[in-house]
Amino acid sequence: VVAVVGAGVAGCAAARALQDAGHSVVAFDKGRGPGGRLSSRKDGPFDYGAPSFTVSDWRFARLARSLWYEKLLAEWKPKRHGELGGSAPPAQILAVPRMSALVDRLLRDVDVRFGVRVDALVREGGRWRLYDEAHVSLGVFDAVVVACPAPQAAALVDPTHFALAARLREVAMDGCVVVRARFSEPLDLSVDDGLISVGPLARFVREASKPERPPSECWTLYGSAAHAARTEDGSLDEQSEVLVDAFFTATGAKRVALQSSEVHRWRYARAQRPLGEPCAFVAESLLAVCGDWCLGDSVEAAYLSGCAAAAVLHASTPEKPPLPRVGPQLPLL
Repeated sequence: VVAVVGAGVAGCAAARALQDAGHSVVAFDKGRGPGGRLSSRKDGPFDYGAPSFTVSDWRFARLARSLWYEKLLAEWKPKRHGELGGSAPPAQILAVPRMSALVDRLLRDVDVRFGVRVDALVREGGRWRLYDEAHVSLGVFDAVVVACPAPQAAALVDPTHFALAARLREVAMDGCVVVRARFSEPLDLSVDDGLISVGPLARFVREASKPERPPSECWTLYGSAAHAARTEDGSLDEQSEVLVDAFFTATGAKRVALQSSEVHRWRYARAQRPLGEPCAFVAESLLAVCGDWCLGDSVEAAYLSGCAAAAVLHASTPEKPPLPRVGPQLPLL
C-alpha cells in the first residue's frame, strides 16, 4: 500500500500511475479538494492557480490528448497586446469547466481523503506510519510519495532522512498573492491576458475569455514574487485594493467600482531554482518526493515529476504487482 501526501498535479499523477500499475493507493490532502497548481473554486468558477498550461513533452502530451478526446481540455486563445502581453506561447491549454477538472480526472477511483493534514512520517519495522496534526495514526504503508512544496516536504522527511531534507531546503520558493476581482460593469479593455514587468502586479486574466466559463466581468490578478515577499506577514484584506489599483494603472482602463473580491495567498508558488531532478528518492525506505519544483514551475513539470516518483517506486517494489494490459500511464513505468 502506498500513501501519497498531497493532491496537487504531482500527487495526482503519482497516485494515478501507481494505481494503474496495480498498487493500492491512499492519497491525503489538507484541502477540501484536489488541485495544487490547478486549484479552482466552483463558484464562478475561480482558477486561482495556473490560468493555463502548455504541452511540450511527449508523455504529458499523451495525457493531454486523452483528456482532449474526453472533452476535458480546450484551447484558450486570449487577446494579448504589445508590452502588456509579451510573446504568446504556441498554444495555451486549460481544463473545462475549471482547471481542477484535470486533477479530478486523475483521481478517479483513487482512495483520497481530503481535509487531512499529514504532520509526521515515522518508520516502524520497515514500514511507514503517518500521523495527522493531533498525532492520530492515519495508517501504516509500505511506501510514501510526498508531493508538496519543497520546504513542507523537508519538514516531513527531516526526522528520518536528514540528508534528503537538507537537499530539499536548498530549493527556495517564491510566493504569490492572487485576487479575483469582480467589477460592477464591463471594462474598456481589449486584452484578456497580460504580463506586467514592474510594480506589484505580474499578470492579469479575464476569466470570461476562457472556454466554458460563464460571462462575467471577473478578472484574476496575480501579484509578483517581490510583492508576495514584502507582504508575507501582512493582512490579505489589503491585497485586493493594492492589486486592483496596480491593474488599472498598468492597463490604463477606466476605473469602475469593484463589486466583490476574493484573495488567496500561495506561500510556495514557484521555485527560484529547481532541484534539477525529476524527483528525489530513497530506495531503502521506499520514499519519493516530487513536485513541480523538481523540474521547473509548470503544470507539465509537476505531472512529469509525479510520474517519475511513481516509476521509481514501482521499479523498487520487491514484489511488483502485475502490470495491467491497458492504462494511460504504462509507458512511464
